[in-house]
Amino acid sequence: MFPILNRCMTITNPLLLSIRMPGETFRLPSGGLFYPPESGILAPTVTDGEIMIFPMTALDEIAMKTPDLLFSGKAVEQVFGRCVPDVLKPNELLAKDVDFILIALRKVSYGLEIELQYKHTCENAKVHSYIASIDNFIRMSKRIDPSRLVSDFSVDLINGQKAKLSPLNYKNFVEIMQASEQSSDNDTPEKIAAGLYKSISKIILSIDGIEDKDMIIEWLSKIPPKMITQITSAIDKTTEWGPDFKTKIKCKDCGLEESISTPLNPLTFFT
Repeated sequence: MFPILNRCMTITNPLLLSIRMPGETFRLPSGGLFYPPESGILAPTVTDGEIMIFPMTALDEIAMKTPDLLFSGKAVEQVFGRCVPDVLKPNELLAKDVDFILIALRKVSYGLEIELQYKHTCENAKVHSYIASIDNFIRMSKRIDPSRLVSDFSVDLINGQKAKLSPLNYKNFVEIMQASEQSSDNDTPEKIAAGLYKSISKIILSIDGIEDKDMIIEWLSKIPPKMITQITSAIDKTTEWGPDFKTKIKCKDCGLEESISTPLNPLTFFT
């Protein structure tokens, strides 16, 4: 008699044993400072913002190249869910931490270099391929200084009120991009102003301790332009951290060396 096999028994595919790629540990530029344990954004085992990142599969690459998934934020949610298990709520990550993780994913999935297409401004210039270092992007990422959390993320307004700020998270970044795509030249001043107030409110954590977004948006619509400028200037300071996508190239037409910015576009970044 042959033994009866349990139909629920899991059979390991031996082909998978040789393709299991190890992950690599990276420390988020935010240092995890904006992810308290009770938020559930990172796994309880994560300390100091250090997370493990594993290589992508072909399925992940397809997701990162699908415009609809990118535009909705679902591509990041799906791919991080499979490749970055230490991140439990991808859309709640700060947008700049998401940028950093995308760089790290590029490194562990494809290697240390990326090929760029660039056309210099010199006479008779042509489009050429240049090689940039992924490691350099990672190494040059600026971390948030914990000692400057209060000074960099709060502002004393000219009317005596106090605004507390928070870096933009990925979910709000996606919403702002979606609103931008839906805007048109025919929008009324009222609609443009409403969009501005809503965008600014996503970076404001509180005004005098009040966190209600509707109240903050109404408040923004009533304050003078000078205070709006004061807030937006403070917001600019909250973006002075994270990945730096600049790389040096030497023009293949004229020989001039210059620093260029590399856009992080998943449609071309993951190739």
